[in-house]
This record gives sequence, C-alpha cells and structure tokens, in this order.
Amino acid sequence: MQTPLHFILQFDMKSPYNKAYRSAAEALSCSLSAGEAAGKTPCTTIVLCDTDEAIQRHQMAGLPVIAVSHDGNSSEELMGTPWLILSPEALTRDFLYKVYCRHYERPMWILETERCRLRELSAEDFDALLLLQEENAQNPEGCFFPAGCDNPEDFLMNYIRHQYPFFDFGLYAVLEKETGNFMGIAGFTGITEIASDGLSLSAEVSYALLQKYQRRGLAKEVLLALLAYGRKTGGFRQFTARIRPDNVASAALAKKCGIQICHI
Repeated sequence: MQTPLHFILQFDMKSPYNKAYRSAAEALSCSLSAGEAAGKTPCTTIVLCDTDEAIQRHQMAGLPVIAVSHDGNSSEELMGTPWLILSPEALTRDFLYKVYCRHYERPMWILETERCRLRELSAEDFDALLLLQEENAQNPEGCFFPAGCDNPEDFLMNYIRHQYPFFDFGLYAVLEKETGNFMGIAGFTGITEIASDGLSLSAEVSYALLQKYQRRGLAKEVLLALLAYGRKTGGFRQFTARIRPDNVASAALAKKCGIQICHI
C-alpha cells in the first residue's frame, strides 16, 4: 500500500559519498533539504548520516536517522540508530515509510483491497478488539487477547511496541475502506521453515471478523490479498491456520484460499 507521505531527506554525509544517495532520493521524488529548512517540517524529515557525531546530534534533535556505511567511514561505529544501509538501492519509499512509522510510533498501512484496508493495530482499536473477544468467547482462535489475559490494554500496547518492530509481521486491523470502521483482524502469527527443504518459509495465518461484517465475502477478499502480500514481502511459500473441527465456515474459507488447516 503506497504511502501518501512526502519525505524530506536531509544529508549529513561526507562528499563524494552523498552524491549517489542524493540521486536515489531525487528518483523517489523526495525533497532534499538543508538542516534549517528540514527543521520546519520535522514530521516528514529523515536524516542520512555517515558519522557517529552526526547520528548522535540528529537523534538528540528527535529526528529519525538512517546510518550509511561506505568505504570512507570504516572507522565509525554507526551506532545509536536501528537503521543502517549499505547502498543507495536500499533507499526506497517503503523503507523510508517504515523508518518514519517506527520512529514516531505510528501504525503502518499494510495493504488495501476493493472494500478493505489493513494496518497495524493501534490503541484506538482496543474497544473493538474487546468486542471481537466477546463475540468469540467460544472460539479462542478468533480472539486477539489470550485466554485469561489480566490486563488486555497492557497486552495490546506491548504487542504494538514489540511485535511489529522486532518481527516485522503480526496481526493487523481490518478496516472498512469507505467508513474506516474496524471490522476485524487478519495477519500472520508465526513463521516456520518448511521441513522439505529447510529454506522456504511457512506462515501461520489468523483471521476473524465482527459478526455484523460476516457473510459478505470480506474475509475471502482480505485473505487472498494477505497471502499475496506474504508471498511478495515475506517470501512465504505456504500458509497454515489453526481451526477447530467444528468451525466449518472458517475451514471452508481456508481451503478456498489454499491455506492448510491444522485442526486443534
């Protein structure tokens, strides 16, 4: 899902190593700015640095920083930021969008379909997740919070802080495109190697919609888009889902989408 954000890139790099990165930024239609101008719009400014001193200075100013490693800065540790690139080819809009979202703790938009949008979960989804939990009291696989969760609000916030930045995947909020209303969740809950070759990856899928959004074909629409996204961005070759034998509708949907069922 293409972000509509326009990024301003500030370069605090040695010449001539900055030239190739400036060209890459121009190809992405990003604005190139001096420090003074960039400071006027900090929310979309990202700084590329190639020295430890520059990284520390911009980090202290509260800006997201990408460290750049090249032949001319081998003596630098380039620590203090989670982002490090080795070539101009790594400078993509998707990468910049991820840096922006992680730094400012904003949920990333994942994909969209004809009727739905998927994004990472946020604090504003809490009440809707509780309703989903209530509707799936007899179907734990359709719940977000684990059984016996004493503090679901803390669980959600910890999930947001750690799941997406560390694993780069997770469960996503399914929103109605027209209204923005929360409809349910869908996403990946685990990744394993495929035993046959030990190289390919299999992703475990989970999905659940609020009752009023069921039986409209929305779940199938979301799942097909999610699997395509997983193949493209995660390199997943197969998908599985844990489904109770008595959940006939969910099992039928999984089979239609090519998801292998693990009965529980």
